[in-house]
Amino acid sequence: MKATNMRPLATAQEAFTTLAESLLIAFRFEHAPKRFTLVCDFPPDEGAQRAFVGFLFTGVRGYTREAGDLAVNRKFQESYETRESPRAVVVESIKASRRSQSGSLELWFGFNFGGISFQYDHVTAFVRNAHVEKRGNDWIYRDAQTGERFDDAEPFPLLRGSSTESG
Repeated sequence: MKATNMRPLATAQEAFTTLAESLLIAFRFEHAPKRFTLVCDFPPDEGAQRAFVGFLFTGVRGYTREAGDLAVNRKFQESYETRESPRAVVVESIKASRRSQSGSLELWFGFNFGGISFQYDHVTAFVRNAHVEKRGNDWIYRDAQTGERFDDAEPFPLLRGSSTESG
């Protein structure tokens, strides 16, 4: 994927306001470098059928994962991918505070999944719009700008870090 396929947002704060009730696609906390990535559904631009927002938080500290009450979800301590879970997970609430680019974030995914909280030094947000086509039982996702085919479970491969721990 070329970096130009990820349209940066002016501020990540504008994207935070749209996260409530968004489908969680993936998250990953990495100890070194201290970073957190988050990918969710996002309102598409005109002409696109679907969009995704990806956040990159750097200088992450105080990472806490509050486990939910459903045992099958407790394995997702430091990472989650929608393709690893048969249950849809949505962002039920978000609390964000900031000073310039640094701040703190609390995400709640419901009693079954639990939540995440941390502080960070910097956050950047990207959007990727898609055209979607159904072929048989499969959904084909193509970048709305370039036509490049991509995996809807990993719309921002450049945000993926070197850590492979699943929790």
